[in-house]
Amino acid sequence: ESEARFRALFESSPDAVFVESSEGIVLDANHGACQLHGLTREELLGKHVTELVPPARRETVRQNFAELFTHQITVLESESFTKDGRIIPIELAARPFEYGGRVAALIHVRDISVRRRYEQELRESEARFRLLFDRSPDAIFVEDLNGVILDVNPAGCALHGVTRAELLGKNARDTMPPDQPERVLSNLPAMEALGGSYFESRSQRADGTAVPVELAVSRCEFGGVPAIIIHARDISGRRRAEAALARRDRILHAVAQAARTLLHAQDWQTVAPETLGELGEATGCSAVCLFANGTLEGEPAFCGLCVWPPSEPLANGGAPISYGASGCSRWRDLLSRGESVYGHVRVFPAAERRVPEAKGMKSIALTPIFAGSVWWGFLALGQRETERDWFTGELEALRAAAEVFGAAIARAEVEAARVRFEARLQETQKLESLGVLAGGIAHDFNNLLTSILGNASLARLDLPPHSPANHSLERIETASLRAADLCKQMLAYAGKGRLVVQPVNLTQLVQETAHLLQVSISKRAVLKF
Repeated sequence: ESEARFRALFESSPDAVFVESSEGIVLDANHGACQLHGLTREELLGKHVTELVPPARRETVRQNFAELFTHQITVLESESFTKDGRIIPIELAARPFEYGGRVAALIHVRDISVRRRYEQELRESEARFRLLFDRSPDAIFVEDLNGVILDVNPAGCALHGVTRAELLGKNARDTMPPDQPERVLSNLPAMEALGGSYFESRSQRADGTAVPVELAVSRCEFGGVPAIIIHARDISGRRRAEAALARRDRILHAVAQAARTLLHAQDWQTVAPETLGELGEATGCSAVCLFANGTLEGEPAFCGLCVWPPSEPLANGGAPISYGASGCSRWRDLLSRGESVYGHVRVFPAAERRVPEAKGMKSIALTPIFAGSVWWGFLALGQRETERDWFTGELEALRAAAEVFGAAIARAEVEAARVRFEARLQETQKLESLGVLAGGIAHDFNNLLTSILGNASLARLDLPPHSPANHSLERIETASLRAADLCKQMLAYAGKGRLVVQPVNLTQLVQETAHLLQVSISKRAVLKF
């Protein structure tokens, strides 16, 4: 009966079962053993155990088999060899027992190919998880249900500014500002229920600095115990970008207001301080200044025109500053090409730092101003308290502000040119009117002179040759001829005649003019020449 039970168990076992002598000879084998090796029972019986394993493992199997009889139960992993040459990973359990009146070994052999495949897949999965875990740009924490940190990736260490060893075993409460743990714990159930939802919180670095983070929580098992995985994303950059966008919107609003103010003002310089103030409030800068180009001892220079806040003194007291002598030649090159100059002052070349450092600035942004196509100057913003990063949106908004100033300046220059042109036009019109008047007077006076000259000539014809009146009439004729010449010049000036250029006898001209003056001045005056 005992033999029957043994045989029933022996044949019904899903595992391969061998009975082998102390010399390693197969004495019996069940159906599972035949399937494992692809041999019949008759082919298995009488084989030595080393014939059933790959050649490379035979010596090891021979040694292990000899030790098998010194233990009650031996369990180990090895490999079997099939008829068609396949190598199968196996797990065997062996124990010595009495078989047919002699010592033998009962060996259970299980094909663990599937298990090995699962184990390999598990290892690969764990490797992929570890790779993703370690390479993730987000901080990842594995915590038990009490908040004790069981594992953390490099990004988590970087987030807090500590090593992995310093974080492991630490409670997550100790990595947050004092006001955050209860808030985070109260949100955990809702986050788990929603599955992967995010909420914002704050973490704390080792130096006490608070870092804004976005958290996501999910359940998992770690080392066979319930745990939670927390993904923490540093959103400092996002917050800075959001702040920069908000500043850009404020700047653009200030630019729109500046456009209305500057372009409707009679004199843009009178409202420039107000406009700079709006820009200063919108940007949150320490100072905003408007600089105009000029020269200093024949060299290119810049000088401050106005500044905000009003208590802020102008650079160099408003006197011109040479681009070259102040070490700012690079500024001139960039600004003249329409490029902005911005950044932290400490990283500027040493020569360029003198001007902003004299004002105590840690960060500056210079935006060129063009009046039409001419580089007129630049708009300067400075930050004293902290170093400031200038984002693209802010710089674009500042460029829009500079364009508004440029448009106002160009408009003022066009208006000044128009006023000058109108003044010249009025002067031309006055001269033209004077010419018309002179022409009319000359024409009428010339007619009168013709009558005077004719009557004087007729009077001389009626007088005897030695009459004393002849001399006076001769002078009248001479004066009339001189007056007629003057009328011709006036007509030429009025465009109704032509100027005659000819040699002049100065002595004769002076004498004739003296006679004309002699009769025009008072009797008490004496004319000498």
